Amino acid sequence: MRPETSRMLRRIAYLIEAACMLGLLSIARRGAEPGRFAGVPLNRWLSGGLALGLTLWAVGTTTLYWPRKETRDPE
Repeated sequence: MRPETSRMLRRIAYLIEAACMLGLLSIARRGAEPGRFAGVPLNRWLSGGLALGLTLWAVGTTTLYWPRKETRDPE
């Protein structure tokens, strides 16, 4: 994976985490039942989104800083 791809993956992860965190905060402020999506409470979907964002960030960071193979000089 190229470094640009890893950086983009990390940016997407930040966006997912921010959206899910804002959703969870708005549910907590309302203090009401959050509603359901596909039969599952919305706060569980948002918690899963946070986990997904953290996983994407970890993958992007790992691939960004993983040692790369040395390229051979064509001779």
